[in-house]
Amino acid sequence: MERFIKKIRNRYLIRQEKGSTLVEVMVAFFIIALLATIVIQSTKMALDALEMNKAKTTAISLANEEIEKIRAMDYEDIGISGSDPAGTMTQYISNDEGFTIYYDISWVNGSNSFKQVLVRVSNDALNEDVEVITQIAPKIGTES
Repeated sequence: MERFIKKIRNRYLIRQEKGSTLVEVMVAFFIIALLATIVIQSTKMALDALEMNKAKTTAISLANEEIEKIRAMDYEDIGISGSDPAGTMTQYISNDEGFTIYYDISWVNGSNSFKQVLVRVSNDALNEDVEVITQIAPKIGTES
């Protein structure tokens, strides 16, 4: 009799473990879907941050490059045409990479003093514009 009970018990346990129920499959599917969503969202956030950092680095480089170009110009040419201080520059330029560079040039202490130059670079990938400011003084005297 004892042998018979063991046999029935073993058959019952084997039958019970043969397959998964629909609920177990659904729970496993939900867990896998949740983990996949987390991985995809994390990857997307990392790629967005990478794109924004790349755009910011490029914008800083462009702004510094423009400041150096302006410093190399003749003092009389530094200014926006049609404004005060007058010069040969335009209000803004756009490049092929989708960046727009804006210039704002003003006098520091009234007319005929130092010029303050603000270069602002914007792009759709940036969450805020990059600004670089410098002051430029006229060259006094020349050495021979």
